[in-house]
Amino acid sequence: CEFFGIVNILLKYGAQLNELHLAYCLKYEKFSVFRYFLKKGCPLAPWNHVSEFISHAIKAQMKYREWLPSLLLAGFDPLNLLCSSWIDSVSDDTLIFTLEFTNWKRLPPTVEKMLSTRASNSWALQQHIASVPSLTHLCRLEIRSRVKPEHLRSDSFICQLPLPRSLHNYLLYAEVLRMNEVPELAVTQDGEVSEAT
Repeated sequence: CEFFGIVNILLKYGAQLNELHLAYCLKYEKFSVFRYFLKKGCPLAPWNHVSEFISHAIKAQMKYREWLPSLLLAGFDPLNLLCSSWIDSVSDDTLIFTLEFTNWKRLPPTVEKMLSTRASNSWALQQHIASVPSLTHLCRLEIRSRVKPEHLRSDSFICQLPLPRSLHNYLLYAEVLRMNEVPELAVTQDGEVSEAT
């Protein structure tokens, strides 16, 4: 953990990132490094260590605002999180935030069943999964699904699309981030991980 200062050197000379690096960032609460790894192209699929990642993600879920938005905005498939350990362990706020990146009315039957079981003890979750996703939300999901994963990692790509600024903000989930009081997600200083992280 104390050797994050060499991260930039390793990446500069071709070190490859994977989900375990993201998992360790969560374990040691190095959220700015987590966001930096996402921006540097850490692959979001296929993953061989999903269960280890989810284990650390569950432990870091109280601070989900600092890492989960970046992961989901970078194009990570939220269905990878919607397993029994995530659904059973995380707070309602964390689970509802995860669902905001899906069409929660068209989830796989096994996920729907787990969510229904969990919702029987949660009024907020019941209300969320009972609501129908808006047409604008479904359009957002469709547009984002057609954007190449490497472009989702950069807000600047979406902001350059020939669309009004309000649609750029919508594609970047600005209203969801605001509603969930997600702080501005600063990644790096001068394009590198600083030692303060």
